[in-house]
Amino acid sequence: MTKILICSIILFYILYSTRKSKTKKQRIQRFTNEPIINNIILVCTHGNVMKCFFSKLYTSKGFKNCAAVACININNMCRFKMIYEGEDHYNGNNNWSLNEFNTIYNDKLFDIAIPKNKMIIIMRHAKGTHNGPNVMHSIKNKNIIDPELDEIGYAQAEKFGKFFNKYIQKYNSDINFGSSNLIRTQMTISIIQSIIGLNKPVNIIPCIEEIVSCNIDIKVNTNKPSADFHTRSSLKPFCNDTNKCKEMKIIKHNITCGNNIIENINKIFN
Repeated sequence: MTKILICSIILFYILYSTRKSKTKKQRIQRFTNEPIINNIILVCTHGNVMKCFFSKLYTSKGFKNCAAVACININNMCRFKMIYEGEDHYNGNNNWSLNEFNTIYNDKLFDIAIPKNKMIIIMRHAKGTHNGPNVMHSIKNKNIIDPELDEIGYAQAEKFGKFFNKYIQKYNSDINFGSSNLIRTQMTISIIQSIIGLNKPVNIIPCIEEIVSCNIDIKVNTNKPSADFHTRSSLKPFCNDTNKCKEMKIIKHNITCGNNIIENINKIFN
């Protein structure tokens, strides 16, 4: 009888330990109905691109600097969730808060193709020298067609990088990066990579450049990048720590533009 009792206790302990040892990732994904994610794609684009994309889906407002929205496959449909609210560069913008966005979009699935086990995160770039009241006019007067990040933007990108570094810890996933052809999006990705300790190429995705109106067809948008874009194959690091900040390779792609940003991203990361 004593042997049976001892064996029963040992068996119970083994079963309990096995259940308890399930990874944190599995527990999180079970509770949130997420699939197992093995590939995360972070793509940096522009505020109006995101605003117009979501306005055509359901409803939309503006997005703060570094605001990030994830798309995952739920029952072969796309569910959107804001994972980072971002920061305003000046007061008065009618931008999404994280809670407001997720309250509206949480119970909605959209017929947008995304492979299972893949998460696509689209984010707005950090603050550029052109962002802010009365700044754009002076930038145009100086004929600066491809503004870089300013000091506030550097800090915003670093802050997002720290968040993203913690966020990806719950996924045992490969991380890839994309951006538009404009340097402020590439600088944002470069700073994020320096924070999380990765040095991967950034894939330039056509048809996600900044737009001035939602009436513009993304397939024929002709927003011009900086003069050196066509010859630029890498981006110099943006910090003084050479151990963390490496030169980032740039990969250009030629694709037939699809109907939305997610479709275009899927064409690059298929």
